[in-house]
Amino acid sequence: MGDYGCVTIVGSENFRAEVFDIDAVKGYYRGSRFDWSGIIKNVYLENKVFYGDWITPHDPYNPEHARSICEEYTQLGWDEASVGEEFVKIGVGRLLKKEGEYNSVDIAYEFVEVPEWQVTHDDSTVSYTQVLTSPTGYSYQLEKKLEIDSTNDPTILVTHSLTNIGEKDIECGQYVHNFTIINHQPNHGQGYSVEFNFQPVQKTPELKNKTTLQGNKLVFDTKMEPGEDFEEQFHEEKTVENASFTANFSDPDTNEVTGYHHQGSLPLYYMNLWGIDSNFSPEPWIVIKLKPTESVTWTNTYTYF
Repeated sequence: MGDYGCVTIVGSENFRAEVFDIDAVKGYYRGSRFDWSGIIKNVYLENKVFYGDWITPHDPYNPEHARSICEEYTQLGWDEASVGEEFVKIGVGRLLKKEGEYNSVDIAYEFVEVPEWQVTHDDSTVSYTQVLTSPTGYSYQLEKKLEIDSTNDPTILVTHSLTNIGEKDIECGQYVHNFTIINHQPNHGQGYSVEFNFQPVQKTPELKNKTTLQGNKLVFDTKMEPGEDFEEQFHEEKTVENASFTANFSDPDTNEVTGYHHQGSLPLYYMNLWGIDSNFSPEPWIVIKLKPTESVTWTNTYTYF
């Protein structure tokens, strides 16, 4: 991996996180898909290591080449934009719609403007502010903070505040990708599991040959081949309040269980699970609806063990 700048935030002596700098020239991530703020390089808890590159070689301009707890907002104004006009992605910037392009997460859209970020940090916190104004009428102020919770170590709080400062309503989906690699162990389909605090309902059963749903726990029990990927949605009849999940890795040699617990503060709209042989990604989705001048705040809490 290249020499990308980081900030280190520290909790106890045995708990710390490295967070990539935002830099439009030298940063780890410069793509058009994910929110540029708060992308973690690694979390360290005693001798345990969380996250890593899930695909190599790394390309900072590839829209998919983020890692760890990166976040994405769906596009604003895509359907309204003609070819040659712009649309907006929160946490990214103003993007150009070109001839022959379609609405897809894997297209490297051209930037009309990369908004500046205001970034501050101290020993335990990194804070971000991005203000974007667009002639499309979609404009916003995004504030985000990664903070090690001194009262509940080893926990990282990811707090958000989004304000609609434009003329049009903001309606979008938002989720955390949670590219999960634990102790450098790839997802070969054995040892990893994810457990929900609600009963998941399988919407797309493509994983039936790769996993077993045991109550509210999904267990990977079939070896993943190199380059093989999967995706499955778990959908409730209605949104789920206080939804959470726990991602686990059970070491086949020692039987030690390592992982993290994720708790969101907004209602879960649906849960998506994506992965490839190098990682798996539990993706909790929420829905954001803001009229002009309205704001919403939410927090995702990660506790590591």
